[in-house]
Amino acid sequence: MPASALATIAGLSRASGVDVESLQHYLQLGLLPPPQRLPGHKAQQGFRQEHLERLQFIRRARDLGFSVEDIAGLLGLHGGLVTCGDAARIAARHLETLRAQIEDLRTDPGKRAKFVEFESLLMPIMNACANSGSGRDCTILRALSDGA
Repeated sequence: MPASALATIAGLSRASGVDVESLQHYLQLGLLPPPQRLPGHKAQQGFRQEHLERLQFIRRARDLGFSVEDIAGLLGLHGGLVTCGDAARIAARHLETLRAQIEDLRTDPGKRAKFVEFESLLMPIMNACANSGSGRDCTILRALSDGA
């Protein structure tokens, strides 16, 4: 989707691989900014490249098991700009939660495996993080933004 192009919710869904119902949920929660109205189309909503990038961030964070509340924190929706230290604290709290879930599910290997996978994906990102500086330079935020 070109940066200047507008797309419908169905187009954003196709471009992102996120179903329309989840998109609507993220819009309701404020994780995605509201779309602009398409000129000449009173009922149609227009999504831009920024929406796709935000949605990809959300999807990557969800793929690591972050809660919607943690994602809102990583996006700075509750307190403004996010520093690398802020992101590291959110990720560390998430890691603690994952480890508690892993421990709680020690007798259920099937359910436990998902949380072990989240932990194994998150650890290298956290280990590479300097824990200081701006959000722009943060390894954790960059990994969620770029998928790197």
